[in-house]
Amino acid sequence: MFETKRVYETPSPDDGSRILIDRLWPRGVGRETARIADWRKELAPSEELRNWYSHDPAKFPRFRERYRTELFHHLDALARLVMEGERGRVTLVYAAKDAQRCNAKVLKELLLELSTESPGSAHQQDPLGVSRDGKRRKGTRQGLAVRRRHGRTIGPTRKSRRGLPSGASDGPRTSS
Repeated sequence: MFETKRVYETPSPDDGSRILIDRLWPRGVGRETARIADWRKELAPSEELRNWYSHDPAKFPRFRERYRTELFHHLDALARLVMEGERGRVTLVYAAKDAQRCNAKVLKELLLELSTESPGSAHQQDPLGVSRDGKRRKGTRQGLAVRRRHGRTIGPTRKSRRGLPSGASDGPRTSS
Protein backbone atom coordinates (compact mmCIF):
# COMPACT_ATOMS: atom_id res chain seq x y z
CA MET A 1 0.00 0.00 0.00
CA PHE A 2 1.32 3.44 -0.94
CA GLU A 3 0.66 6.77 0.74
CA THR A 4 2.12 10.24 0.26
CA LYS A 5 3.08 12.75 2.91
CA ARG A 6 4.97 16.03 3.10
CA VAL A 7 8.29 15.74 4.86
CA TYR A 8 7.29 18.71 7.05
CA GLU A 9 4.33 16.78 8.53
CA THR A 10 4.94 14.88 11.74
CA PRO A 11 5.93 11.25 11.11
CA SER A 12 3.46 8.65 12.36
CA PRO A 13 3.94 4.99 13.28
CA ASP A 14 1.23 4.27 10.67
CA ASP A 15 3.52 5.60 7.91
CA GLY A 16 5.37 2.31 7.58
CA SER A 17 8.57 2.68 5.57
CA ARG A 18 9.14 6.38 4.79
CA ILE A 19 10.96 6.90 1.48
CA LEU A 20 12.10 10.34 0.33
CA ILE A 21 11.57 10.71 -3.42
CA ASP A 22 13.05 14.18 -4.00
CA ARG A 23 16.41 14.81 -5.63
CA LEU A 24 17.36 17.42 -3.01
CA TRP A 25 17.18 17.03 0.78
CA PRO A 26 14.39 19.28 2.14
CA ARG A 27 15.48 22.50 3.82
CA GLY A 28 15.38 22.73 7.58
CA VAL A 29 14.64 19.04 8.20
CA GLY A 30 17.04 16.80 10.09
CA ARG A 31 17.41 13.11 9.32
CA GLU A 32 16.26 12.09 12.81
CA THR A 33 13.21 14.36 12.70
CA ALA A 34 12.11 13.18 9.24
CA ARG A 35 12.58 9.46 10.08
CA ILE A 36 13.41 8.64 6.45
CA ALA A 37 14.11 4.93 5.92
CA ASP A 38 15.54 5.41 2.42
CA TRP A 39 16.27 8.21 -0.04
CA ARG A 40 15.56 7.24 -3.66
CA LYS A 41 17.02 10.07 -5.72
CA GLU A 42 16.81 7.97 -8.88
CA LEU A 43 12.99 8.10 -8.69
CA ALA A 44 12.92 11.90 -8.48
CA PRO A 45 12.38 14.04 -11.59
CA SER A 46 15.60 15.01 -13.35
CA GLU A 47 17.05 18.41 -12.57
CA GLU A 48 16.18 19.56 -16.09
CA LEU A 49 12.53 18.49 -15.72
CA ARG A 50 12.28 19.92 -12.21
CA ASN A 51 13.62 23.30 -13.35
CA TRP A 52 11.34 23.35 -16.41
CA TYR A 53 8.23 22.55 -14.36
CA SER A 54 8.97 24.88 -11.41
CA HIS A 55 5.55 23.93 -9.96
CA ASP A 56 3.57 25.85 -12.56
CA PRO A 57 0.04 24.34 -12.42
CA ALA A 58 -0.46 24.95 -16.15
CA LYS A 59 2.55 22.72 -16.94
CA PHE A 60 1.45 19.79 -14.73
CA PRO A 61 -0.14 17.62 -17.47
CA ARG A 62 3.05 17.78 -19.56
CA PHE A 63 5.22 17.33 -16.44
CA ARG A 64 3.23 14.19 -15.61
CA GLU A 65 3.89 12.71 -19.08
CA ARG A 66 7.59 13.56 -19.07
CA TYR A 67 8.13 12.33 -15.50
CA ARG A 68 6.42 9.00 -16.22
CA THR A 69 8.71 8.59 -19.23
CA GLU A 70 11.74 9.28 -17.01
CA LEU A 71 10.55 6.74 -14.45
CA PHE A 72 10.60 3.97 -17.05
CA HIS A 73 14.37 4.42 -17.29
CA HIS A 74 14.53 3.10 -13.70
CA LEU A 75 12.52 -0.12 -13.97
CA ASP A 76 14.55 -1.98 -11.34
CA ALA A 77 13.98 0.77 -8.77
CA LEU A 78 10.26 0.81 -9.63
CA ALA A 79 10.08 -2.98 -9.27
CA ARG A 80 11.73 -2.86 -5.83
CA LEU A 81 9.31 -0.18 -4.70
CA VAL A 82 6.27 -2.10 -5.99
CA MET A 83 7.41 -5.19 -4.07
CA GLU A 84 7.95 -3.13 -0.89
CA GLY A 85 4.43 -1.74 -1.24
CA GLU A 86 3.03 -5.26 -1.58
CA ARG A 87 4.76 -6.31 1.66
CA GLY A 88 3.51 -3.37 3.73
CA ARG A 89 2.76 0.32 3.90
CA VAL A 90 5.18 2.63 2.09
CA THR A 91 4.92 6.40 2.52
CA LEU A 92 6.38 8.43 -0.33
CA VAL A 93 7.79 11.55 1.31
CA TYR A 94 8.16 14.81 -0.64
CA ALA A 95 8.76 18.52 0.08
CA ALA A 96 6.52 20.26 -2.49
CA LYS A 97 3.77 22.53 -1.19
CA ASP A 98 1.16 21.50 -3.76
CA ALA A 99 0.18 17.92 -2.93
CA GLN A 100 -2.08 17.62 -5.98
CA ARG A 101 0.55 18.61 -8.56
CA CYS A 102 3.81 17.05 -7.44
CA ASN A 103 6.06 14.14 -8.32
CA ALA A 104 4.78 12.09 -5.37
CA LYS A 105 1.25 12.07 -6.78
CA VAL A 106 2.49 10.92 -10.21
CA LEU A 107 4.77 8.24 -8.73
CA LYS A 108 2.04 6.90 -6.42
CA GLU A 109 -0.39 6.74 -9.35
CA LEU A 110 2.13 4.75 -11.41
CA LEU A 111 3.01 2.41 -8.54
CA LEU A 112 -0.66 1.63 -7.98
CA GLU A 113 -1.06 0.84 -11.69
CA LEU A 114 1.95 -1.49 -11.57
CA SER A 115 1.08 -3.10 -8.26
CA THR A 116 -0.50 -6.53 -8.31
CA GLU A 117 -2.91 -5.22 -5.67
CA SER A 118 -4.69 -3.02 -8.21
CA PRO A 119 -8.25 -4.05 -9.18
CA GLY A 120 -8.57 -6.45 -12.10
CA SER A 121 -4.98 -7.64 -11.93
CA ALA A 122 -5.32 -10.88 -9.99
CA HIS A 123 -4.37 -12.80 -13.16
CA GLN A 124 -1.21 -10.73 -13.61
CA GLN A 125 1.60 -11.98 -11.39
CA ASP A 126 4.74 -9.89 -11.85
CA PRO A 127 3.98 -6.85 -14.01
CA LEU A 128 7.63 -5.81 -14.08
CA GLY A 129 9.05 -9.19 -15.10
CA VAL A 130 10.70 -9.54 -11.70
CA SER A 131 10.41 -12.54 -9.39
CA ARG A 132 9.66 -12.16 -5.68
CA ASP A 133 13.38 -12.42 -4.81
CA GLY A 134 14.03 -9.29 -6.89
CA LYS A 135 15.76 -10.99 -9.82
CA ARG A 136 14.60 -10.41 -13.38
CA ARG A 137 12.88 -13.45 -14.89
CA LYS A 138 14.57 -15.00 -17.88
CA GLY A 139 13.00 -14.29 -21.23
CA THR A 140 11.41 -10.96 -20.32
CA ARG A 141 12.42 -7.86 -22.19
CA GLN A 142 13.18 -4.97 -19.95
CA GLY A 143 9.95 -3.10 -19.30
CA LEU A 144 7.86 -4.77 -21.99
CA ALA A 145 5.42 -6.18 -19.42
CA VAL A 146 5.19 -2.77 -17.76
CA ARG A 147 4.25 -0.73 -20.80
CA ARG A 148 1.14 -2.74 -21.73
CA ARG A 149 -1.44 -3.48 -19.09
CA HIS A 150 -5.19 -3.84 -19.25
CA GLY A 151 -5.18 -2.80 -22.91
CA ARG A 152 -3.65 0.64 -22.39
CA THR A 153 -0.16 2.07 -22.54
CA ILE A 154 1.19 3.26 -19.19
CA GLY A 155 4.76 3.86 -20.25
CA PRO A 156 6.48 5.71 -23.06
CA THR A 157 4.65 5.65 -26.37
CA ARG A 158 6.22 5.20 -29.80
CA LYS A 159 6.45 8.98 -30.18
CA SER A 160 8.55 9.26 -27.02
CA ARG A 161 10.53 6.04 -27.44
CA ARG A 162 13.74 7.77 -28.52
CA GLY A 163 15.05 7.87 -24.93
CA LEU A 164 14.34 4.22 -24.08
CA PRO A 165 17.18 1.89 -23.13
CA SER A 166 18.48 -0.28 -25.95
CA GLY A 167 16.35 -3.36 -26.51
CA ALA A 168 13.22 -1.80 -24.97
CA SER A 169 10.15 -1.74 -27.15
CA ASP A 170 6.49 -0.87 -26.98
CA GLY A 171 5.63 -4.20 -28.52
CA PRO A 172 5.56 -5.73 -31.95
CA ARG A 173 5.43 -3.30 -34.84
CA THR A 174 2.74 -3.70 -37.43
CA SER A 175 2.93 -2.35 -40.93
CA SER A 176 0.11 -0.06 -41.97
